[in-house]
Amino acid sequence: MNRTQGQIVIAGVAIAAISAVVLFKNFYSDVSKHDVLGVVPGMTRTQIESLIKSRKWICQPVSETWLDCSADAGQLQIGFAESGVNAAVSGVRVRLRNRENLTVSDIAGSISRQYGRQPLTATGGEYRWQLDNGQTLLFETSPALLLSLNN
Repeated sequence: MNRTQGQIVIAGVAIAAISAVVLFKNFYSDVSKHDVLGVVPGMTRTQIESLIKSRKWICQPVSETWLDCSADAGQLQIGFAESGVNAAVSGVRVRLRNRENLTVSDIAGSISRQYGRQPLTATGGEYRWQLDNGQTLLFETSPALLLSLNN
């Protein structure tokens, strides 16, 4: 193989690698996050119980329609539309732990990166994001750092 042929092969490999990265990015850019710590409004109580076991959260029922759980990210509250085994999650809220002492702006930026979008509103200590599925993600900064997602 002469020098010109070697350069052509190297250029071809580089183009193939760049194309693969672009295709991978475009394929996964349409995948959106719709959960808070794995909890999605609409999940059944049975699905939530499986998630609790897999994540090893410690949970206590507050009522027939509310669970309080301790997760690494913070205190998690899961609300159900009604009581019963097949009841659907109507909302989830987590009181975030800020172990790194991040600023509110840094936390909001992290949320934006995770969900792949900028907030629709950011006023008075409240940030709101509209997700692809029509649900609203809310980050409140006072009196605590609360992140919630509701149907």
